[in-house]
Amino acid sequence: GKYEMKKLCMEPTSFTVKAEGTNKNLPPDFQKTRLMTRLTYTLDEIEGPLEVSSDGKLKFEEKDGIDYAAVTVQLPGGERVPFLFTV
Repeated sequence: GKYEMKKLCMEPTSFTVKAEGTNKNLPPDFQKTRLMTRLTYTLDEIEGPLEVSSDGKLKFEEKDGIDYAAVTVQLPGGERVPFLFTV
């Protein structure tokens, strides 16, 4: 069916960062991080069409809302990684 999503809010509880690997034959390793950004990483008021296919797959297209946030996390070794959290 076809629906309209309104006032969607996304607030992640944790972030992981893909570690730089030396061996391309091994699967990637993801490191847990500590969130350094405070209260500014929530995406809010997101709106757009939502489609549910017969096999249960969801397709959502963001049309409006706060759809990105600047975030900084800290790796276990102390390195800080800034990025944009977006949909």
